[in-house]
Amino acid sequence: MHVFRKSQELRAKLDALGKSQAIIEFNLDGSIITANPNFLNAMGYQLDEIQGKHHSMFVDPEYRDGAEYRSFWEALRRGEYQSREFPRIAKGGRQIWIQASYNPLMDRGGKPFKIVKFATDITAQKLTNADYEGQITAIRKSQAVIEFNLDGTVITANENFLKTLGYSLDEIQGKHHSMFVEPDYRHSAEYRAFWDGLRRGEYQAAEYKRVAKGGRPVWIQASYNPIRGADGKFMKVVKFATDTTAQAEDRIRRGELQKTIDIDLGQITDAVTATSERVSSAAGASTQTSSNMQAVASGAEELAASVSEISRQASDALTISTQAVQQANETSTIVSGLAIAAQKIGDVVKLINNIAEQTNLLALNATIEAARAGEAGDLEPAGVRAAIRQRRHGHRGHHADNLPHQRNFGGDRGLGRGAGVGDAKHLVQYAGGGQGRGGHRRQHERHRRGDAVRRRLDPQGAGSLAGAGLMDFEKISCPGRGAACNAAPQIRGRPKHQSS
Repeated sequence: MHVFRKSQELRAKLDALGKSQAIIEFNLDGSIITANPNFLNAMGYQLDEIQGKHHSMFVDPEYRDGAEYRSFWEALRRGEYQSREFPRIAKGGRQIWIQASYNPLMDRGGKPFKIVKFATDITAQKLTNADYEGQITAIRKSQAVIEFNLDGTVITANENFLKTLGYSLDEIQGKHHSMFVEPDYRHSAEYRAFWDGLRRGEYQAAEYKRVAKGGRPVWIQASYNPIRGADGKFMKVVKFATDTTAQAEDRIRRGELQKTIDIDLGQITDAVTATSERVSSAAGASTQTSSNMQAVASGAEELAASVSEISRQASDALTISTQAVQQANETSTIVSGLAIAAQKIGDVVKLINNIAEQTNLLALNATIEAARAGEAGDLEPAGVRAAIRQRRHGHRGHHADNLPHQRNFGGDRGLGRGAGVGDAKHLVQYAGGGQGRGGHRRQHERHRRGDAVRRRLDPQGAGSLAGAGLMDFEKISCPGRGAACNAAPQIRGRPKHQSS
C-alpha cells in the first residue's frame, strides 16, 4: 500500500512537470524514445517525425561533428548530469534557445539505462539578453565604465576608464568616487546632493570636470545609472563615460576667443553703427544734393529757356537794331539833306538879310533925299529920326521874317534892317516927291541936310558906314524926275561883306 501510494505520487510529479516543461526521453545511444507535447510544440515536430531518430537532429551540423558533442554524450552515458542553456535547431532550421537539464536514470545496479531531458523555451529571453549583452559589450568597448556601490565606493572599472583617468584597478577599487573631483566641489552641498539623488534612483547625465591621476583635469560626458537588484531595490550605480577633454578644451578656447570676438564685434558693431549713421547722413546729404541737383537742373532748364528767350529777344533786338541803324542811316541821310537844306535856307536868310539891309539903305537914302528936298521947315520925318536912333544904339534891325511888323514907316518903331520893301518904296516916294516941288533950292537944302544926317549916323567919319556895307548916297542917281524915278533907284554893287 505504501509503495503504491509512492508510485502514484511520482506519477503526479511527472504529470506536473509534463505540463510546465518540455520533456523528451533518449536511449543511452541518443536515439529518441518519446517526447511530450510541450517539446514537440517548441521544436515544431510531430512525435512520429522524431521518434527513433538521434538527438543530433536538433543541433548545428558543425557542433554535431565536433568533439565537444561526442564528449557531451559520453558524459551522459557515464551517468553525469548536464544542465545549461543550449542552442537547438527546430524544424525548418529555425534556431531556438532552451534552458535544459539532461538527467541519466539509474537502474537498481546504479547503471544508467536512459536519459530524460527537462527543458524550457527561453528563446525570447535569450534574444533579449543577447541584445542587452551585445549593447553592454559594445558600450564597454567604446565607453569608460565604472561601477559604484550606493555609498559611492568603487566596485570595478573597465580598461577604458582606467586608461582615461590614468589609474590601475587596484589603485581605485574600494575607494570613494570623491577622489576624482576637485577638493572644493568634494566638500560642497552640491556634491552631497548629487549622491543623494543617485541613491534615490535619480538618473544623472552631464559633462563633468574630473581630476585624473597627478591632478590632471579631465572632461567627460557621463551618465550615472542606478541599477535595481532582483528584489527591485537599487543595488549599485553604473557610470558610462566618454572622454571629451579635447573638445572641452577646444570649446573653452573657442569661448575665450568668442569673448574676444564679441568684444571685437561690439567695437565693429559700434563702428558699423557710426558708419551707418554717417552713411545715413551721407544719404541725407546725397538726397539733399539730389534735390539741389534737381533744383539746379530745373534752374538750368529755366536758364536755358531764359537764354533761349533772351537769344530770341536779342535776335529780335538785333533785327530792330539793324532796322534802327538802317532808319538812323536814312535819318542821317535825311538830316544831312536837312543840314544842306538848312544851310541853303541860311544862305537864303542871309540873302534876305542883305536885301533887307540894302532896302534899309535905300530907305535911308530916300530919307536923306527927302530931307534934302524938304523946304526950310523941319522936313525930317519921324522914320528918319528912328533910323538915326537905332544906328546910334548899335541896333542892326530885325530879320527879314519880321518885315511885316515894320510896315509902319512913319511910326515910333524906327527903321532898321527889318524894314520892308514896301516901306522903302514909301520912303523913296516921300523923298522923290520933295524933289519935284523944291527946285534947285530945295536940292541944295537936301544936300545940306543929307550931310547933317551922315554926320549924325557916322559921327566918327564916313568910313564907318562904308565898313557897315552901306551905299554912298551920291552913287544913287535918278536921271528922271518925280516920285517914279525916286521910287526905283539903281543899286550898283553889293555890300563888301556879302558873298555871292
